[in-house]
Amino acid sequence: KIPTKNLDELAKSGRIFTDAHSSAGTCSPSRYSMLTGRYHWRRFNDVVTSFGGPVISSERLTLPRMLKETGYHTALIGKWHLGWDWSKIRKKKRSVSPEDFDWE
Repeated sequence: KIPTKNLDELAKSGRIFTDAHSSAGTCSPSRYSMLTGRYHWRRFNDVVTSFGGPVISSERLTLPRMLKETGYHTALIGKWHLGWDWSKIRKKKRSVSPEDFDWE
């Protein structure tokens, strides 16, 4: 069993989450909904491809931005790919492979 001290404290104070739903059965739409609080079908109806463009506009308020504005420190850990502006880091080659991007 994994200790969950902070979650246990939330539960003791009456905050128990027993009914959760996903906006889709696939990853990209579900992550979009969790990060924006909006149904994914208002913006797109598919899974974001590996080199797909961004589906969250820079003007859209997201959960991490909201938390950051209230003093939390946020970070990106794990698979949160929802598109990217690949042209900002793309090297001047014609092929499309991981080596074609400046990851630093």
